[in-house]
Amino acid sequence: MQIDAEKNVYTSGGLSLISSDSNIFDTKSSKKIPLALIDNRPLTLASFTNFIHDTTSEYSINTFNNPEELLNQAKNEINTVKIIVFNIGYKRVGDKDIDDVILKLKVYLPEAHLVLIADCEDNHCIIQAINLGVQGYITTSLMPSVVIAALKLVLEGGIFAPLQPFIEKIEQKHNENTGNFHLPDTLYFTPRQLEVLERVKRGEPNKIIAHKLGMQECTVKVHIRDIMKKLDATNRTQLVYKIEHIKLESEPD
Repeated sequence: MQIDAEKNVYTSGGLSLISSDSNIFDTKSSKKIPLALIDNRPLTLASFTNFIHDTTSEYSINTFNNPEELLNQAKNEINTVKIIVFNIGYKRVGDKDIDDVILKLKVYLPEAHLVLIADCEDNHCIIQAINLGVQGYITTSLMPSVVIAALKLVLEGGIFAPLQPFIEKIEQKHNENTGNFHLPDTLYFTPRQLEVLERVKRGEPNKIIAHKLGMQECTVKVHIRDIMKKLDATNRTQLVYKIEHIKLESEPD
């Protein structure tokens, strides 16, 4: 294990983790989005941290073994953390200890967006979490591309929850505002559109997609616009979420 004392970065086997000893509230340290990751299991903590680092450069991640470490630091520093990701594992929202921690995080870090990672996919757990002020509920069965999109949605002020009643409510509201809305089980795309879709799911920007697929960036934009029209999506976050819930096939000859 190598330790960069100046940057508080610990490196072992190619994995880098930012120590909780570093100051997440130091606004001069980085222009990236400050993300506090709470997880008492070293393996899942390291896996999620490495996943975020490999997928996007938007976040500056500080890791904490338990919520108390973050809360103690928050009481002594100016709060600049933008998003908290709290992995509760097998525990459930509704358990007194989990509910108490959520409320403490909301009280002492009111400006931070709170996202839970949990094994529980029970609708009751998810509804309780939202009612407690949680802005994102990520189940461990979700695709990685959806997780990245969920974080972006939460940072933009939205609420993410993989809950069928919420989806039905959104569909109903959309139907009332704009007319009929239906997300079919299967949609057909051209082979080129499917290639672009796969890159969008990975979170790649248009310029990178164009380079890898050997096309002009303007052509990529046209493909994405046509795909969004088929899926009735207004932004890339909605697009990624919707393509995880339907079957995509090439158009028949």
